[in-house]
Amino acid sequence: MGAFTDSLVIDPYLSNGEKMSEPTLIGESTAERVKEEIWACVLDDDVRKIGLYGMGGIGKSTVMKHINNRLLKEKNKFDSVIWVIVSKSLNVIQLQHDIAHKLDLNLTKIEDVGARAAKLMAKLEDNDRYVLILDDMWEIFALEEVGIPEPMDAN
Repeated sequence: MGAFTDSLVIDPYLSNGEKMSEPTLIGESTAERVKEEIWACVLDDDVRKIGLYGMGGIGKSTVMKHINNRLLKEKNKFDSVIWVIVSKSLNVIQLQHDIAHKLDLNLTKIEDVGARAAKLMAKLEDNDRYVLILDDMWEIFALEEVGIPEPMDAN
């Protein structure tokens, strides 16, 4: 876990997201400690990105589901929370579609990846403060390639 300047795992998200099922945290003390460290970073205005990584099956998604649900209760901090599964084989068009769907933005008639990214970025920039959680991410990619604005004070 840590804050990164050039990587992406979690960004503040757009609201009224979906409540996730919360499986029991295995290794309760470690998982709770990690969850609280992440929570502190999420609430820190100086932290723009948080990366949570490790071997498959150790509970990263489970911890983030708890964070997602806790964010939904934090009404005055973020306007929205967006949870998107990236998956091992990164498909930029599918990722754009999934994020756009959560924002009620239809990109189906736009075939060019760059044009889709511009539309998605404009929609995200219209929102105030949001958290974007990208789950099951296996490789690093440029935010602007997808249409995700770099995190700033405003968003």
